[in-house]
Amino acid sequence: MIGKIFLLNVLRNILNLSSFQRKLFLIFFDTSIIIISLFTTNFLIKGDEGLFNNINSLRAIFFLILIAIPIYLNTGQYKSLSRYVGSQSLYILALRNLLIVLIYLIFGIFYIPFSELIRFLILFWISLTSFGGFARFASRDLLLRFTTSPKINLKKVVIYGTGPASAQLFASLRLSEQHKVVCFLDDNPLVWERYFYNIKIISPDKLSKISTYVDQVFIVSPFETLEKRKEFLKLLEINKLPVLEIPSVSEIASRKNLMAYLKPVNIEDLLGRDTDKSLKILSSNVIENNVICVTGAGGSIGSELCRKIMLLEPKLLILLENNEASLYAINNELKVEKKVQIKSILGSIGNKFLLKKIFREFKVNIVFHAAAYKHVPIVQDNPLEGIRNNVLYTKTICEVAMEEEINNVILISTDKAVRPTNVMGASKRVAELIFQSFAEENILRKKLDTQFKGVIFSMVRFGNVLGSSGSVVPLFQKQISEGGPITLTDPNIVRYFMTIPEAAQLVIQSAGMSSGGELFLLDMGKPVKIQYLAEQIIRLNGLKLKSEKNPDGDIEIIVTGLRPGEKLYEELLINGKSEKTIHPRIFRSRESSFNKEKLWDKLDEIKFLDSQMNEDKILKIISELVPEWIDKRF
Repeated sequence: MIGKIFLLNVLRNILNLSSFQRKLFLIFFDTSIIIISLFTTNFLIKGDEGLFNNINSLRAIFFLILIAIPIYLNTGQYKSLSRYVGSQSLYILALRNLLIVLIYLIFGIFYIPFSELIRFLILFWISLTSFGGFARFASRDLLLRFTTSPKINLKKVVIYGTGPASAQLFASLRLSEQHKVVCFLDDNPLVWERYFYNIKIISPDKLSKISTYVDQVFIVSPFETLEKRKEFLKLLEINKLPVLEIPSVSEIASRKNLMAYLKPVNIEDLLGRDTDKSLKILSSNVIENNVICVTGAGGSIGSELCRKIMLLEPKLLILLENNEASLYAINNELKVEKKVQIKSILGSIGNKFLLKKIFREFKVNIVFHAAAYKHVPIVQDNPLEGIRNNVLYTKTICEVAMEEEINNVILISTDKAVRPTNVMGASKRVAELIFQSFAEENILRKKLDTQFKGVIFSMVRFGNVLGSSGSVVPLFQKQISEGGPITLTDPNIVRYFMTIPEAAQLVIQSAGMSSGGELFLLDMGKPVKIQYLAEQIIRLNGLKLKSEKNPDGDIEIIVTGLRPGEKLYEELLINGKSEKTIHPRIFRSRESSFNKEKLWDKLDEIKFLDSQMNEDKILKIISELVPEWIDKRF
């Protein structure tokens, strides 16, 4: 203990030296190493027969110091920080020492036999480099060990991966003074039970045995497949271990403090599925060389549709959006791809004259109608705006599509339209009825007018999309970033989820199978409890759930009670039956529709009442159109 305190005081005094004093100390340090190396070399050559029998010892010491110190001074030997010395410093030191012995060779060759001189200088170079390197690495480790404040509550972490990124993360953690690496994980059996920076590498399957001693897991290396990634995340879930993922090696190399750039693992990685790459021809047939218009192009679904459409090389992609900021963002993102022509239009889908101008001027072939108000509580509090946008403007889109004879119009619907318990769901169900009615109108008109080409009206209905603006995921992430708590309306709420890219791809492929009037249902996978989702998002952000069992956790979940219009379970079918299609994740259904003439009358009445802002009567009409929806006010 006394020796440790003494050494600590010595090191602190050295660290407190001025720049000039530090340089003098290091020169004395290197001078001592030169002398020790000379004596070692001579001993290796002559043993106990005497020191420097063939050369003058004082002259050798004098000349080598005279050569070495100026070289060290002029090549930056004393500019590096001792505590960050690495392997590269050893290579540079070896080159400096090689230069020293080469210069000495030039002078020594005149008075020492060549063979003896070569043997002497080779051994001296090895000794000088070895002693110098060892001394610097030892100094670095002593500085790291004795000049950092001892931490009692170090976070015990496990690193997944043993590549270059893992090495950089380990170095960052080592210097952070906040973490202790317990072990490394790797899927490669060839490296199991071996050591990485003197720390054992084990199989991920053995993580359960040490989970009680681990506070966090860092993912560094990429997984071979999404399935392996999900298996590993499931293992972490079982052991209730928080996890963080770091950026790629190139990102690490460009940043000073690696720990500051650790990023949470996305919930999509746990709940998402591999993209179904089958039947790509469905997408290509719909998009390639056609003029496509996406309404609500700046929204989460609309923008992803635009991204997917761009990859399929349409003739022209029209972005129609009434939110300037959203339109600006998606336009800037997509215009980088110069192969496809883009036209961004700021305007409302309720503007019939604007729609006619767009469809006629650009000769639009296909419309993806993604524009809608979809936030349940917002539409519940503002029913007139929600109905105007989701119902009346949908009818406007269909009317203009018929007039301009658009080839294909696809409505993006929602599972909340099934037996709705809120205004938003009811308004989307009416939007579906409108599409069904126009599909019937299309059939009648084709029979009466042989010149009419016909318009295919179809709908795609799916559930919650991870990360969309209407999803709970962004809300939970925001609440976590603010330190919590997460607010949950009911622990028993169950929802279906899929990723935005998968949903967009399936919507486009559905359009490729439509013939008119179909309702396409997307396979949403397994239902997920929202409470489970909240708990996993907390864990995937590298945090722990705060509860009665774990009062020292980071984020608490608070149950607030069901909101008006919210229901525990969502469904995809009302009363129809789903049928398989040629796509394994897309199903077809034909559900009951509303009498076309009566629907038009009701919509005209809603339009008139909307001009008078008569909310009660409009909602009453909506409840007549959607009898499954019961507004508690009536």
